[in-house]
Amino acid sequence: MNNFKKTDFLFNQVVQPEIKIFYYLFKLGSFSKAAALLGVSQPTITRRISLLESSLGLSLIDRDVRPIRFTREGRELFKLIEQELFYFNDSVLSLSKISSSRIPFRFGCVGSVASHLCAQVINSVAKDVSTIQVFNDDSVTLRKKWEEDKIDIFISSRPFFECRSLYRAFLFSEPAVLVLPKELNAEAPVTWDYLRFCGLPRVSNFIGTSNGDFETEYLTKLGLNFVDKIMVEQPLPLLSCIANGLAWGILDPTTIALFPNLHDKLAFFPLPEHQPSRELFVLSRNEEIFRTLADTVLTTAAGSLTELVRNKIAEFAPWVPQMCWVTASETQQRIRVVEP
Repeated sequence: MNNFKKTDFLFNQVVQPEIKIFYYLFKLGSFSKAAALLGVSQPTITRRISLLESSLGLSLIDRDVRPIRFTREGRELFKLIEQELFYFNDSVLSLSKISSSRIPFRFGCVGSVASHLCAQVINSVAKDVSTIQVFNDDSVTLRKKWEEDKIDIFISSRPFFECRSLYRAFLFSEPAVLVLPKELNAEAPVTWDYLRFCGLPRVSNFIGTSNGDFETEYLTKLGLNFVDKIMVEQPLPLLSCIANGLAWGILDPTTIALFPNLHDKLAFFPLPEHQPSRELFVLSRNEEIFRTLADTVLTTAAGSLTELVRNKIAEFAPWVPQMCWVTASETQQRIRVVEP
């Protein structure tokens, strides 16, 4: 929030988004600066301003000049908002029981780790927030929810470096695991030639999903082309296909750990070469109050993932813990979950 008072932040939570965006656009005099402060894209700013103009039946910005210039109606609207903000701030400051730190916690998490982390994350922030909303989805969908102002903090398998207004921190990395039906009686090391002639196709996630794109990119780099006779959307049917002897596949250990009831029908191996790793990041809006919450999420999630790797993943894939990295809460540096 930098140059804006904390009561401005409470104001942000109760006014309609279009008014909030117009207020900061006027105050900063720049679409890019307003987008960076609010943690949204410039097209979102433009779209919201157009919606506000349509709802009011007024032209608020002179679009024929650069830099940005506001019309008389736009200047009058800002004066009205400033006046309302003054009264709002005065009212907030008079209520000693209201704390500007108690904001809604709108959180998203990729599905593969949501079941492992969400309860612990909720418990770690519950006393500091007013309400809690949790969304589980793939990384691309979570980013869209962030752009639509539906979530403020999320755990993603993609860092989205192109979004400069995002605060981001590395959380965790894990190696991919080769999963075969136990009935094949395969022995380590499993080679690509073995997979090519084992008589089973590869089962994979659809291209366009985070896992599907990850697998496809990995195999393409190695110049390998396996027939994807079976493609599924969710991990449970994928593992069920393997457990029933229909296919082999590549999955991340945290996803495999979700379905312990299938483990006795599965066999797990390191990939033959160039072991790829999937990374997870904690992303949030760049205001200080969200960064503080994101750091709490980071510390909590790192601890939960460390326990998961050491206590559960090590049971079915004992080589994995030495290949996992997690953030150190004190320094935010990458450290091994288990030293070799």
